[in-house]
Amino acid sequence: MAAHDPDAGDDGDARNDGDAGHDGDGTHEGDLARLPLVVAYDGGPSSEAALTWAARLAGSAGHPLTLVFVREGAVALPEKPSTEGAVAPGERLEERARRIRMSVPALTVDTRVVVGEVVAELVRLTGPETLVVVGAGSHRLLHAPARWSLCVRLAAHAHGPVAVVPSETADAGTGIVVGVDGGDDNLELAEFAARWAQEQNTGLRLVHAWLPPVMVLNPYPLDAATLALVEAPHREFTARLAAAIQRDHPSLRIESATVRSRAATALAAGSRPPLAVVVGRRARSALAASLLGSTSRDMLLNLGSPVVVVPARAAAAAGARLETDGPR
Repeated sequence: MAAHDPDAGDDGDARNDGDAGHDGDGTHEGDLARLPLVVAYDGGPSSEAALTWAARLAGSAGHPLTLVFVREGAVALPEKPSTEGAVAPGERLEERARRIRMSVPALTVDTRVVVGEVVAELVRLTGPETLVVVGAGSHRLLHAPARWSLCVRLAAHAHGPVAVVPSETADAGTGIVVGVDGGDDNLELAEFAARWAQEQNTGLRLVHAWLPPVMVLNPYPLDAATLALVEAPHREFTARLAAAIQRDHPSLRIESATVRSRAATALAAGSRPPLAVVVGRRARSALAASLLGSTSRDMLLNLGSPVVVVPARAAAAAGARLETDGPR
């Protein structure tokens, strides 16, 4: 992830405003071709993994990249102002940025140091036109409560997409996997993932997971014929969604799967690790806005590949051009 003092090797975070609307050149908000990447960076292994993953995306598509260090709890005594240690994070960021610029000269790389509470500062950096990237550490070393305290809180409160990158798979992975559940916003979420896959010159896999109804008063399991009837509308939904995305992206390689399983299990399955798994986040109330759905939560607490959590508004920004854009 990123954030306290780089010399301590802790993790931390950062922010932007979120309502950019249309760019001056006519680019619609959420257009992935211009999506800035913000990486929470503290120099530790987790933030290096996040930076490696983000730099791969930025380098392949020309995204601007910003490295952010969050300094937490730096308070100077009024009678003795002190800036001790305030320069070190900036220098470290700039040195890392310089090395990236040398390896990818065409890439725009900026740095920023902010002071404040880690999650709050990172939430401020999120928005529909910004992808914030944090490292989650090793799933073998980082206990679930630690991942919950930063990754889940950040993704739950973010105003735009957040990518959480595990250390083990930062360099690996091809293809974008997107989870769809039959909701009204699924077309927009799939469009977000499709644009990203096309930009990265990789394939898209739509995954729809379902479970049979629980028969509390029926002691007998559902027979195969009944299960087939229950499954049929799920398969039809997946096929319709895949066809709609394929119409708008005729050159994109699209696969689809309808899986009888928990969603997180279905999304984590596969013979090859993906570049990223994309999941949506809805917020229909003030309470819901501070929580994640079970799928997003389970994916973040059991990371095997980078996971991108996309709030409904950010997905809508990417999908809003469906009615006006022609085939790609």
